[in-house]
Amino acid sequence: ITPSSDGRQLCVSLGNRVQIFNATSDSDERASSFSHALTFPISNCWRASFSLDGRHLFVVSNRSSVIDVRDTTTGAHLLALHGHGFDVCWLAPSPDGRQLASFDPK
Repeated sequence: ITPSSDGRQLCVSLGNRVQIFNATSDSDERASSFSHALTFPISNCWRASFSLDGRHLFVVSNRSSVIDVRDTTTGAHLLALHGHGFDVCWLAPSPDGRQLASFDPK
């Protein structure tokens, strides 16, 4: 389970699919429940991280050196980021949202 930085979305990976849920708020602006928003297929999601604005989801499949960028509204595959020589095991967007830090163990 991966929350967005603003707490308005959750990403849940379940086997070969990823689900995104949107928060619904009660009167005091805290999330009181989550409603299902989107499901899209992906082969064995290993890591996921929302962009800071919540518009994109960065996803790494198990045993993969590629980071897929997905639209959180449609689930559309937008971009594949290549460059790692080994499995990506960590992802984090920069505070300004303009860069993505990623790590592989080799």
